[in-house]
Amino acid sequence: MTKLLRRISLQQRLLYLLIWNLLILPTAYAEPKVLVTLKPVHALVSGVMAGVGQPHLLLTGQESPHTYTLRPSQMGLLEKVDLLIWLGPTVEKFLEKPLTVLSDSVTILNLLQSSDLTLLKVRTGGTWEQHDHENTKTAHDSTELSKDKSHLHPEVGQIDGHIWLSPDNAQVIVQIVAKTLSQMDSAHATIYTANANRLIERLKQLAQNLRKQLIPIKDQPYLVFHDGYQYFEKYYGLNAVGAIAISPELPLSPKRLSEIRQRIQQLKVVCVFTEPQFSPPVLATVVEGMAIQQGTLDPLGATLPPGTESYFTLLQTLATHLTECLTP
Repeated sequence: MTKLLRRISLQQRLLYLLIWNLLILPTAYAEPKVLVTLKPVHALVSGVMAGVGQPHLLLTGQESPHTYTLRPSQMGLLEKVDLLIWLGPTVEKFLEKPLTVLSDSVTILNLLQSSDLTLLKVRTGGTWEQHDHENTKTAHDSTELSKDKSHLHPEVGQIDGHIWLSPDNAQVIVQIVAKTLSQMDSAHATIYTANANRLIERLKQLAQNLRKQLIPIKDQPYLVFHDGYQYFEKYYGLNAVGAIAISPELPLSPKRLSEIRQRIQQLKVVCVFTEPQFSPPVLATVVEGMAIQQGTLDPLGATLPPGTESYFTLLQTLATHLTECLTP
C-alpha cells in the first residue's frame, strides 16, 4: 500500500509538472505581438523577426499617413499588441491622441527619437533650387551624413519623417528593432541578432547597386508631388528641385499652380512625378502644353505585398522609375 501511494504521488507530481509546463512555457517563449504603422518599416521589422513571428501592419500603403484617420477597430488592435513601432506625430499625426490613452502594457517605440539616425529638416517652400545647402551636407557628401550628426537633429516639429528612404537609416532601424525585441524576448535574441546582421548586409549591397544605377541621371532636374523623398535624394545626389504641393493635406491655389509652371520652365525640369496615395487632377493643368515627362514615385509601396522583400523592391522601384523618366 505504501509503495502504491508513493507511486501515485510521483505520478501526480509528474502530471502537475507537465500541466505547469504546458501552461507556462508557451507564454515564456511566445513571440511578442508587434504592430508597425508603415509598410516600409514593417518590411524591415519582418526581416528581423523572421523565424520567430510576423509583425502586424496598420496602414497598407494605399493611404497617406499625413491624411489618415484611425478607425475604432484599429484602436482595439493597438490595445492587443506588446510593441508598437511608429515614426511619431511628424509623420503620423493621426496616432498622437490615441497613444495617450493606450494601456501601459504596450511598449511604444518612436524611431525618430533615436540619436543614431540621420535626420533632416523639413524643407520650407515648394522649390529648393539645385540643392538646399543649409539643410545638411549636399548629396555629393552623402557618405558622410551618418558621421557628423551635430547639425542633423533639429527640433521634433522640424524633422522630415521619411527616414526609411535612406539606406543608412534603414540599417539603424534594423539595429534598433533587433535590440528592442531582444530585450523584450530574450529567448529569441540570438535569432533577432542574426537576422539583423544578414539584413544589414543586404541593405549595404542594395545601396551600392542603386548608386551605380542612378549616377547617369543624378543631375537631371525633376519635380515631385510632395516633399517626401529628401533622404533618398541626398543619399544618391539627385537633383530634385521642388514639390508641387507644399503640404499634401492642403489644396493647391491658382497662384501656386502658376508659380510651379514658371519654375518648371526656369529650371528646365525634365520630369514631374505624382504618387499613388494622391491623385491630384491639377497635375494635368500643371504640365499642360509643356514638353515634359510624367512619372510615378511611391514612398510607401502601395501595391507591394507586405514582407521583408517589399523594402528592397520599394527602393529598387524608386530608382527604376527615376531612371526611366529622367534618362535623356
